[in-house]
Amino acid sequence: MDISEVEKILAEHPLLPKPRYVLLTEEPVTANVDGMLVFRGLTPKWRKDAIVLTPLANDETVVHEVLHTLGFGELGAYTLAPLLRRLRKLLPPLLRGNVKYRFKGYVHPKIKLYERVE
Repeated sequence: MDISEVEKILAEHPLLPKPRYVLLTEEPVTANVDGMLVFRGLTPKWRKDAIVLTPLANDETVVHEVLHTLGFGELGAYTLAPLLRRLRKLLPPLLRGNVKYRFKGYVHPKIKLYERVE
């Protein structure tokens, strides 16, 4: 997934808040919790204005992580994200938001940082 896909997905959901920062990793993010756990996206608990997306992220992952920035837990995000994406496929939005992100640099050799352009 690249930043243009993220911008398109966020533009399709004008009522969802747009995170100030989007971080895109070039490698999968994994954790060893009773076996291997692979993440598609993350939302830092201490930063509600940022989402992190891995190469495994899809359109539903973007919406899922934005729902976390609104305070929804896993249950709420796992329930609402697919419903919102299906709704968008059935009923295109009457209004589309204009969402643009600007490349700010690398926060790590394999993590790109993008900031929303106001």
